[in-house]
Amino acid sequence: MSGQESIRGYIIQTVIAILESLQNDWESICIEPDTKNNKVDIIWTDANSNEKIYQVKSSINDFGKTEILNYLLDLYNENSSAISFNVVLVGNSTSTTKRYFKDFGDIGVDDLERKFKGLFSIRDKIKVDFYNLDILTIKGAIISLIDRFLSLNKINVDYFTKELIYGGLVSQFMFFSTSGKKVSRSHFENELLGWIKHNYSKHISKSNSELLLSFYLTGFSEFKESISFINLPSIEDLDYITKEKNELIKLYHKALEYEIKIELKEELEDLSSPFGELLKLPAISGLHKSFPPYKNEPVIISDYEIDDTKKKAKYSLNIELSDDFFKFGDLKESNCSSGFMPWSSGNITLSGTENERNKKELFDDFDYRLKNLYDLLKFWSKVQKFNFLPIVLRNESKSFEKGLKIKLFFPKDIKIISPRDFPSPKRLDVLKDFNDTDNILAQWFKHHKDSMVNESYSNKMMPLYHDFESYYSISSFTSGTKEKRSMRKNQYYKVLEYLFDFEIYYDNPDSIIIECEIDELSANEAISLPSYIFYKSDNDFDIEYEINSKNLSKKINGLLNVK
Repeated sequence: MSGQESIRGYIIQTVIAILESLQNDWESICIEPDTKNNKVDIIWTDANSNEKIYQVKSSINDFGKTEILNYLLDLYNENSSAISFNVVLVGNSTSTTKRYFKDFGDIGVDDLERKFKGLFSIRDKIKVDFYNLDILTIKGAIISLIDRFLSLNKINVDYFTKELIYGGLVSQFMFFSTSGKKVSRSHFENELLGWIKHNYSKHISKSNSELLLSFYLTGFSEFKESISFINLPSIEDLDYITKEKNELIKLYHKALEYEIKIELKEELEDLSSPFGELLKLPAISGLHKSFPPYKNEPVIISDYEIDDTKKKAKYSLNIELSDDFFKFGDLKESNCSSGFMPWSSGNITLSGTENERNKKELFDDFDYRLKNLYDLLKFWSKVQKFNFLPIVLRNESKSFEKGLKIKLFFPKDIKIISPRDFPSPKRLDVLKDFNDTDNILAQWFKHHKDSMVNESYSNKMMPLYHDFESYYSISSFTSGTKEKRSMRKNQYYKVLEYLFDFEIYYDNPDSIIIECEIDELSANEAISLPSYIFYKSDNDFDIEYEINSKNLSKKINGLLNVK
């Protein structure tokens, strides 16, 4: 290799090291480490001492598949315990070669030559990046990341200064590569900031305001410009949930205490009743309530209903229900409804022994409450799949601000969860519990006041509560349940819209925009945005923001990072 090619190789290796360092999460870096066969160019170590190893190659010729596999094999033989094996190629390759390594995680062992079969076991840890042999393009990407780094540290400089910083970074990393020493991220960032402030102090202007956004969550994150993915916690330990679980378990054991005489006879085969055939259908006990008047029909829980109740009890209470729980001896059931009055469980009468009747009443109470609890827990398990952002507005100035408007600019590939995107409970009674803001939605969907941050209150009018039961006592019973569900779901979404007090706009070609307003903010105070922002994403991303108020002569811009 000529001296010119060697110099170019060192420069490209350094530039790639800078590029990866500015956009990845790591605890320490070592360039040109002293390894067994000197096949590793860069080692990044994370907080758990796991190593990601890199080899950087540049060439004016095309990189072929076999050549790249050899690079990967060299890395694997150098350090087989690494959690990531990365080859960075600066040059050209065919589209077929690029596609082969893009889908390398799906490769079969028989698709590898014998020499490379050892790579099959680490196929999910392999990453091959392709860059064009164009330092100016990579330089532009690095300057963009420098801009992000400076914004996170509230430093504003012009583009010319960012170019100077880029040149200085190349020199610093070239020094790292010749020394072969490990450098921690905190040391690197502190040195970088100190170096920038020392060398470019004349070019640095303070952030254009002391109004800024930060991530803040009580006991989790305190006023940071960067945050990791977080989800809502489980509601399993809430007092309400724990109490309901305990009461259901008590109901179950109390029902089992009743001694019921079980007579062996084939109730389902008795077709003397005009509803005998219908009794063979699933959920028999539930079907009774939907048919015209009947008398002295045996109370029998179908296999379908038994299996369903057992499944719900296992999921919600972590208990296995006994088959005896579903047996009521010779208990009979009658429905005396007639005329045009709606049929309801209030018209059901039971005939049997006191033990049989008492056990059935306990069973009905257990079954009803279990279904509601199961529905609530299932609903919450869907909500927990979303990530959320706890953002607060800080006023570090000495002046009072009012009429504040905040805009957040999200990348287009981020899925922002609107009220209508939110899952909803299935059961009417659970929906009814969400008919106002005194529920777990209000408790978990926004930040509440603590010693550091004030709570944001909505200017919207709280959606009015509807008494569905009174409404349907005088309504047509033929479509009542469907109508009630529709009305309750609409009310549920209105409550969500009240809680999620922001607007979402999709008309910008580059970003999804979230906009919200805060009436006022005193000096040296912080206030939460009206609600958490729920989203779906598998990738790190930046959020640009814009703040405006009646007292500001120009808009404030800043940057948040999610990783």
